[in-house]
Amino acid sequence: MISVLFIDDELALLALAKRYLESDHDITCTTLSDPLIALNHIENGEFDAIISDYDMPVLDGIHILKKLRSEDSKIPYIIFTGKGREEVAMEALNLGASFYLQKGSEPATQFAELRNMILQSVNRMRAEVAEKKSYTLLNTILSSLDETVIIVNPITKKIEDCNSTTESMFGYLHAGIIGNEISILHTDIDNFHKFEMMTESALLKSDFFQTEFSMRRKNGEIFPTEHFVRPIEQEKGGYSLIVSIIRDISERKKALEARFFLASIVESSSDAIIGQNSDGGIYSWNYAAERLYGYKAEEVIGQPIDFLLPPEFQDEFHEIYSRVMQGERIESFETVRLTKNGMKIPILLTISPIFDSNNNIIGSSSISHDITEQYKVEDLKQRAFDQINKNYEQLAILNDQIRNPLAVIVAIADIYGGDVGEKIIYQAREIDSIIHKLDEGWCESEKVRSFLNKHYNS
Repeated sequence: MISVLFIDDELALLALAKRYLESDHDITCTTLSDPLIALNHIENGEFDAIISDYDMPVLDGIHILKKLRSEDSKIPYIIFTGKGREEVAMEALNLGASFYLQKGSEPATQFAELRNMILQSVNRMRAEVAEKKSYTLLNTILSSLDETVIIVNPITKKIEDCNSTTESMFGYLHAGIIGNEISILHTDIDNFHKFEMMTESALLKSDFFQTEFSMRRKNGEIFPTEHFVRPIEQEKGGYSLIVSIIRDISERKKALEARFFLASIVESSSDAIIGQNSDGGIYSWNYAAERLYGYKAEEVIGQPIDFLLPPEFQDEFHEIYSRVMQGERIESFETVRLTKNGMKIPILLTISPIFDSNNNIIGSSSISHDITEQYKVEDLKQRAFDQINKNYEQLAILNDQIRNPLAVIVAIADIYGGDVGEKIIYQAREIDSIIHKLDEGWCESEKVRSFLNKHYNS
């Protein structure tokens, strides 16, 4: 429904106008003959359009129009008058009147034309208001985006509009970037030509494309961006516009680089590193795990880890894993695992929970260090200590076994006397001297054995 205020000092005309304009029940017409009262109604009421006579007592239609426009009112205003002077029409139109219509002698035709002017001006006004609201809403939405939105003329390559994020992303004020070529944001001419080729292809196919470009901020800093580019057909102007949504992916690139860096560390580690999800399924398996257990990654991804557990270690692992999924870190835990060929190997195991960005546990990471060689070294060391102890004991027995017969020989030689007896006694003392030196070595061996036991056999 359209609400109209009709101002005229001719009461008969007002009655006739009301009957004609409301005949189709899509217009309500309020009629007033006093311009001053009409002004009060305009200020207090809500009308979609105003129709006013030109020549009225106290206040004419032009003065009402001037007052409205001075208050920045955009309401459609139609001058409907018996004055046919051209200067009146020009003044009215220059002041912002929507139409100027001269009264005539054919009411049906005249009011049909007036009705058409009302519908046309009101619909145009409503369309402009709707467009303004839509633009305001769109601008609010675009300004709230983290992405930069730039509208480019594909013919001139100049920036026609952009949202407020352009300033924070590129360092250019809105007024400072409008009218510049889009090339000022590209790192070099080759990069810009690549962008041109893609936009031309998008225009021809009326399709969008997505790509990544390095772009340049106002301060010269180069940073990676992701582009979503689409041509938009204009209703007026006969050509399309290019809308480019630009996202700064610096943090994403850094995260990817960090991820690749960590992945390379994991892959080059000499320890087996295995990632499991919260259900215990394997989702990562590095090269060291392949070497240690004999399985390729494609053989185990998605599988539960139970195939690595000897039967007697199943309960131990699941008890530990439940603790890890509660947030506990299990460090340097000695256990045993099975290889693909069925061999049991000792490992030193560290398991840590993995958290997501919300600090929720989403899985675990386990590091397995093969300690088979360490076990071998420990075995060799123990065997060496056993041999030292055995040699030590044998040396003590040997000393006693030699001294006892030697004492008997010396006693017999002393009984018989003579040169032969003295020679025997002399040789016996030489042997005793050697045994004494062995005794000294035995004492030193005891010190060495005690030292080794204290420091290397704990």
